[in-house]
Amino acid sequence: MLSPGLKLQIRQELIAAQIDAFMENELLAGHTSLGVGGPADFVVIVRSQEELLSLLEIGKTFGVRPFVLGCGTNLLFSSRGYRGLVMKLGGHFNRITIRGSLVAAGAGASLPRLARMASARSLTGLSFAAGIPGTVGGAIKNNAGAFGREMAQVVQEVEICSLKGEMRTFSAKDLHFGYRFCRLPMKGIICKAILKLERGEKEDILREMEEYRRIRREKQPVGRRTAGSVFRNPHQGSAARYIEQAGCKGLAIGGARISPQHANFIENFANATSDDIEILIEEVQKKVREIHGLDLDLEMEIVACKKD
Repeated sequence: MLSPGLKLQIRQELIAAQIDAFMENELLAGHTSLGVGGPADFVVIVRSQEELLSLLEIGKTFGVRPFVLGCGTNLLFSSRGYRGLVMKLGGHFNRITIRGSLVAAGAGASLPRLARMASARSLTGLSFAAGIPGTVGGAIKNNAGAFGREMAQVVQEVEICSLKGEMRTFSAKDLHFGYRFCRLPMKGIICKAILKLERGEKEDILREMEEYRRIRREKQPVGRRTAGSVFRNPHQGSAARYIEQAGCKGLAIGGARISPQHANFIENFANATSDDIEILIEEVQKKVREIHGLDLDLEMEIVACKKD
């Protein structure tokens, strides 16, 4: 944990900046889909650009860089927690406005909610996102996608706040999208995005969204504690297929197991710890390497417990 004296100073600065939506020693398990994660020194919800800039300045003053947390659906926090500031975007950053075929969405806005709002306006291009839990910012950062579609195909521009508090807007051509990643042109925090969609038939869009949901229910462990796909699909094919062929489907360590339904998902089925999950990941990588001579890269982010 941060020292009591440093925590007191940070608390006083948060209050002085009128940032009142913060929690101390907050268990991160309650903020992640895996349900794993020890206490963070501070979890701060910033609700405006002013609060964001103030928090960045506080972090800079005390040498504590905030970690941006969306819905916690594609990451693993240590069971030992996180030293420092964990920041969640709320309020102003949750707004979604639609004008014609252009959608302005705050980085903290829910991606499934955005997909539903677009479909209600007969806008197509986000049907694939209806079943992807997470925020708009996280979806852009990871270039989230499914069913042959991805965020790179709809993003027109992104507003980023640098770690120095400078706001800049970049067009899609300035963003370096790849398979399940986006390399931003500068270090910073995604604050807002403009998406360009297309007009379509509402009934067709809704039918497509429901079909995608049906496929997810049939093939993925929907409703269980997971963090989505654990590994990126290699160029040679499906990560799930390689994992299953390596005999890892259903493999369990502690309270974590490879999903019996989909081999590229890890389920927290019995109060798993972060160590259980990390050991299971390493075991799967080892077996796939031994049998297929293939290295599986993580799609899920592992956030280490930072030392004081």
